[in-house]
Amino acid sequence: MTEWTEVDNEVLEIAQDMIAAYHPDLLEANIGFLFRDEGPESNGRKTWGKALKAADPLRKFLDYDFVIWLARDVWTQISPAQKRAMVDHELTHCIFGPLGWKIRPHDVEEFSEIIERHGFYKSELFRIEQLALNLKPIRVGAVGAIKPEQLKVEDVLDKDILVIESDQ
Repeated sequence: MTEWTEVDNEVLEIAQDMIAAYHPDLLEANIGFLFRDEGPESNGRKTWGKALKAADPLRKFLDYDFVIWLARDVWTQISPAQKRAMVDHELTHCIFGPLGWKIRPHDVEEFSEIIERHGFYKSELFRIEQLALNLKPIRVGAVGAIKPEQLKVEDVLDKDILVIESDQ
């Protein structure tokens, strides 16, 4: 059974930053966030989050135009840059159209194998191609603790040089 919990302040701060920087049209929207314990799998892929337009029956109980849930199991495992991208992605689904608030679909849906075989063959892929050519990949790093016994300090030319001693 799915468990739903309140998001932490980090989510709300990221959302406020993203709205101010990239989604000024959402300054007037009421957006509620919550965590889902695990992202469901769909077609073999984990869903990280989902933006939903609040239906009228729900709006009687909660004053939200949109509800965005984020998968807590994913959130706790990703980098700060990925968290920002995740929230930005879900906010990008939320737009104000001629008939009011609505959910915007993704710009592109395509198989990587088709692009590999045929290139960026249709108009909605042309922009993605240009973006891909100009973007640098996001490096996802890690931090860890080094055990002092793993290191040996040698004094060379008045500089401390760390040499990793490994039994492997």
